[in-house]
Amino acid sequence: MKAQAGDYSQRLWKPLDAITSEDEWLGRLLSIWRSARRGRRLPASESVDPLEALNIARGRAHIVDTRDSDPMGYRFRLWGTVNPYRGEYKNQTLAQMPAGLMREDAVEDYWEVAATGVPIYQLIHRAENDQLLSYARLLLPLAADGRRVDQLLVLINERRLPELETP
Repeated sequence: MKAQAGDYSQRLWKPLDAITSEDEWLGRLLSIWRSARRGRRLPASESVDPLEALNIARGRAHIVDTRDSDPMGYRFRLWGTVNPYRGEYKNQTLAQMPAGLMREDAVEDYWEVAATGVPIYQLIHRAENDQLLSYARLLLPLAADGRRVDQLLVLINERRLPELETP
């Protein structure tokens, strides 16, 4: 996916059970999320202790409210303190983030998880505005009624991804 000259974004979807030892804490949060499920029902945000999740994530998490029918209206309820993306976006919508590949990818991926209720584990390598970002990301859907996703727990582990780096 090309945008401006030199900008690119690569996203590799991986099976949830393929979470590597480098992303061990993502696997721990996935286990907590799976334990909070009741049959086919999705866990509510109250069933995943946000303080425990933030402690495990060591500040590398967001909570996104997905109640708006337009993903550009999804609102960050919590913005992690350790973040590869510059700025503070708590209580702001995706539309208020700077335009570019990161926002486009977030809109697409957040909408997919909100619409399907299926978590996503991705490896992401992006060059945008002369900034190189490389990280693993886990998106976990939450639903107060067990069915309709109303929040996402977004977890980001910034690290090298040799499998996506160009030689």
